[in-house]
This record gives sequence, C-alpha cells and structure tokens, in this order.
Amino acid sequence: MKIKKLLFFIVLQCFVFSSCLTTKQTNLLTKTSYKKWSELIAPADIDYQYRFIQGDVLEILILTSTFDKKTSNLFGLFSPIHANLGAAIDEKAKLRSFIVDPSGKIHFPYVGEIEVLNKTPQEVREIVEYILHKEIIQDCFVLVYLKNRYFSVIGESRAASFPMRKEKITIFQALAESGDINEYGNRSQVKVIRQTQEGTQIRTLDLTNTTIINSDLYYIQANDVIYIEPMSKQFWGFNSFGSIFALVTTTVSLGILILKISK
Repeated sequence: MKIKKLLFFIVLQCFVFSSCLTTKQTNLLTKTSYKKWSELIAPADIDYQYRFIQGDVLEILILTSTFDKKTSNLFGLFSPIHANLGAAIDEKAKLRSFIVDPSGKIHFPYVGEIEVLNKTPQEVREIVEYILHKEIIQDCFVLVYLKNRYFSVIGESRAASFPMRKEKITIFQALAESGDINEYGNRSQVKVIRQTQEGTQIRTLDLTNTTIINSDLYYIQANDVIYIEPMSKQFWGFNSFGSIFALVTTTVSLGILILKISK
C-alpha cells in the first residue's frame, strides 16, 4: 500500500514538472544555424508590397493647379480634403474611394474601367496619372492608398484589429502593437491567414527560429490575420519560480502527509 502511494506521489511530481514552461518555449529567435548575429540579414528582394485583390477599397487623391470645364466636372465627383494641408491646398486636392470589383477593375469618372488587380499602389498611381495626363489634366499629381490597411491578431494575445501606420511592418512589430504574445502562446506555431488572388492561404511560422527573416511572411500585409495558438500545457503551465516553488512545497507536504497516514 505504501509503495503504491509513493509511486502515485512520484508520478504526480513528474507530471507537474513536465507541465512547467521554460524560457526555451517563450523566448524568440533562439534556434539558429548562424554563428554570429551579424550574419542575420533579411533578404532585400522580398516583395512586401501589397497587391490589390477583389473587394479592396482604394483611395485616390488628385492634386492640380489647373481648373477648366473638364477638370471641374471630374473634381465635382470627388470630395475635398479636410486635413492639415492648408486652405489653399484643400481647394486643389480631392479624394474619392473606389471598390475593386469581381473582375479586378475600378470605375473611374470620365475615364472608364481601370485594371488594378494584382497591382501595387505605385503601379496604379502611374496608370491613373498617365490616363489623366493624356485625356483630362496635364498638370496633376496622384496618390493611391489602400483604405482597408489593417491587420488582426487573435488567440493568445490582445485580440483586435490594428491600423498599419507604416509601409513595411514585420511580424514582430505587429505583435508588439498587439501587446506581444502571452506566456501561454505557442511561439513555434504562429499561423498567418492571408488573402491572395489565388484564395486564402494559411501558413505557419516559427518565431523561435531565426530563419523567419527569410520568409515571405516576415513582412505582414494588409488584411493579414495572425493567430497565436495556445500551448498544450496551458492548463497546467507554470512560468515563474514562485509558482513552481509553491506547487512543489504543497506536493511534498501532501506526500509526507500521505506517508504518515499510511503508517
């Protein structure tokens, strides 16, 4: 009887310690094949630029100093900019939103359909400027933005959607924006859900491995969803010395009590 109880105590202790979290599980960029940190260089040829897909909302801003009948008719369909640009600039800057239709086009006033599918904002800007210079306005400047520039984080982090304030945002910067991964998030199994022209992609990243900087997912894109899976040890997990010490003390006391009672 004593042996059975002692075995139970030992098994319980092993189970508890196997459920403790270690820094190896919570630290980032710990697995590496590089000898020096200076060897870690993200490839410059990674294409991080966003390419428009169906359903995207584009904002096109037009600035010009020329006002004639054609220009006035076109600008009448755009909204004035109310920003810290100054009153003089406000009168010459107009903005309008366009939705990319299922065929991958936007319908531009007095111009017609413009193909934007799988093109970057810079490429669309050049196309719109070329058309306007050729057909309507000789001296104009065009800016193209993606209106729905957000990324979302769900799972073991602060779940929310966040605006992308910079053109280039790494996955680490995105997670920092969300308040980082909590202690029970699985850093080696982070999923990125991305909408592409071919459909929805679900890819897995290992944030503990330095090879992540070579991934095309190192820079996140607008509309990405980052899912932090929970560790399998979340229910029993302990990540602080105080928690472990308290648990060990309680378990030892319980074991001693069992042995005394069984005598």
